[in-house]
Amino acid sequence: MKEERFIATVEDKYQVQEIADDLKRLGFRIDNVLRLGGIIIGSLNGKRLDQVKIKGVKMVEREMNNRGI
Repeated sequence: MKEERFIATVEDKYQVQEIADDLKRLGFRIDNVLRLGGIIIGSLNGKRLDQVKIKGVKMVEREMNNRGI
């Protein structure tokens, strides 16, 4: 089964690492935190994409894998 991944953008007034820690506590796997860009990349771990949209998350989308053959 393919692992579903997400990209979340954090609102400017929130600390990116704190939001990443909150998502981790909720059961998401956090793979990368880009503090300067306010971006969190992680895995859904069987959860729904809309569950990533917690307080402080501006936008969330499914990570698209665009690898060519």
